[in-house]
Amino acid sequence: AMKNLHGLRRLKALGALVSTASVVVACGGGGGNSDDPPATSVTVNGKAVDGALQGVTACYDLNDNYECDSGEPTSAATGADGAFTIGGIAVADAGKHAVLVDVPGSAIDADTGLAVGTPFMMVAPATDAGGNQSVFVSPLTTLVELQRVSAAQSRADATAFVQSQLGLAVSP
Repeated sequence: AMKNLHGLRRLKALGALVSTASVVVACGGGGGNSDDPPATSVTVNGKAVDGALQGVTACYDLNDNYECDSGEPTSAATGADGAFTIGGIAVADAGKHAVLVDVPGSAIDADTGLAVGTPFMMVAPATDAGGNQSVFVSPLTTLVELQRVSAAQSRADATAFVQSQLGLAVSP
């Protein structure tokens, strides 16, 4: 059951708005030198793209409520390339929660050079990987998370479903 019905409604509303698809690739992972002391926190680096999005923030949704809450690790606003970094995530939480991208109406879409106008949220599902993460957050990754939650599917099954439904040659 969802902990926050409002967050799920926002996620479903975005899913209903997505009408076109572009090919994107999601990846995760990390590593380090074995001589380094054990890490106490990890970092998520990523890109927010529906066209690269400038002026958005990303957060690590520790309580799984699809809201960027106070106290959750959050990025600074993105630049023109849509890149973000979320630091300070406890090692034990790595890969266990979704990355949310909060897109205000004032965010600039690099494809058009214009403000998006209507605020929305995008999501990248939990990676299930330990260590530092690298994620790509887009309308397609949001559809995967929406499918995963609404159909109670695994991330792999939800990914395969979205890929099949959209006729994508690669994973969304």
